[in-house]
Amino acid sequence: NTHFAFLEARYFPDLGRIPGGGFMMGSPDSIGEEDEHPQHRVQLSAFQLARTETTFWQFAVYTENNKLDIQTFAPTWGFGGRDPIVNVSWYDAARYANWLSAREGRKPAYVFEGEYFQDIDQTANGYRLPTEAQWEYAARSGGKDEVYAGLSEEQDLYKYANYDNKNDGYKYTSPAGHYKPNGLGLFDMSGNVLEWCQDSFGSYQPEEQTDPVGADKGGFRVYRGGGWNYGARFCRAANRNPGTPGTRINNLGFRLARSF
Repeated sequence: NTHFAFLEARYFPDLGRIPGGGFMMGSPDSIGEEDEHPQHRVQLSAFQLARTETTFWQFAVYTENNKLDIQTFAPTWGFGGRDPIVNVSWYDAARYANWLSAREGRKPAYVFEGEYFQDIDQTANGYRLPTEAQWEYAARSGGKDEVYAGLSEEQDLYKYANYDNKNDGYKYTSPAGHYKPNGLGLFDMSGNVLEWCQDSFGSYQPEEQTDPVGADKGGFRVYRGGGWNYGARFCRAANRNPGTPGTRINNLGFRLARSF
């Protein structure tokens, strides 16, 4: 039924297959911020990642089912259904992922006891946030040597990204999927809104890693990708940011991943 498919695509994440492979994560010594070094080799298994950032329409299905008010997440300028959800904490994203997992009969990845987050079940087959390595690999069209998501030339970034640039047509957020996708058919991985990753924030290690899950512990989680009010430098695929998991700001959202 084409109408059902249309509604499903509107209200639930559309996951693309990201093939496994190896890449150099981070930035070479001569460029980037200090926390992007040392550049190191990472091997990743295949996984799935939402083609767009989670939208207000998608998140509203969850808030409606959990007696929450979608308006509490609204930015001051208002929003459309296709705009990416903002003002969501890492915990909000984790709860949404768990709700979606339970709805589909999958094992939730995030362990909460009442209101309190406890742990991540790395073996769960449910929805979760992408790891930092998965996010960067996917943003760079499968680990290519791209500066931004889908390209390296700053003068063309406005075609792919909603960022602090007068050519892109939007003062604030833009509808998810409005700009050109990267080489894996993923939208808005540079610009529009920053995106929470699963990992705790920590320093990079030089040795090769396979399917890394980030620092063992720490008070900060990673978010990536730049936002509508960020300059090009902060929309680079390798750029990292630490934030406390309770942070809610008007340029920070997320997209979901799933293992095979």
